[in-house]
Amino acid sequence: MQHSEVYFKVKYLSISSITGYFSQFDVEMITIGDDFHNFCYVKFSAVVNSLQTNNKERDLHLKSPDFLNERKYPKICFFAKGPVEADGVKGLLRIKHISKYIVLWVKFGGLVIDPNGQARVGISIGGSIKLKDFDVRWNKSTDAGVALIDGEISVQCEIQLVKYQHSFQ
Repeated sequence: MQHSEVYFKVKYLSISSITGYFSQFDVEMITIGDDFHNFCYVKFSAVVNSLQTNNKERDLHLKSPDFLNERKYPKICFFAKGPVEADGVKGLLRIKHISKYIVLWVKFGGLVIDPNGQARVGISIGGSIKLKDFDVRWNKSTDAGVALIDGEISVQCEIQLVKYQHSFQ
């Protein structure tokens, strides 16, 4: 997925954001007809070990049992059945051993034919996730009582998909 990215932001000490991303992920979407707004399902998975925040020590901690426990739960997965509603798409997100329904906003960027004659669609997807909902409870506070990390993380995906035609007979 060379023209796509999946990234997240979380507030640190309530004054600034830390940004991270997943370098290995997969997205699959099945639509009815040529209209990408009318999809049957979307399947997404991200490899936890590919998480990067440009700080090796922090990355190792985020992959540890304190947070995502990548050795026991190597992937984060999202599955949704269409269609996209006015408030977005509702799907099942699995982080670690917990699956919960969440709603993500969706914005279609358009459909174009690339120089090789392939149809490509751009889609932006995002939302907020409460960390405690997925058993991510590690946190510490300063002496003044300010939490090191915020309880919500914002996620955004900029996805470019190549259209393939399938005929079912």
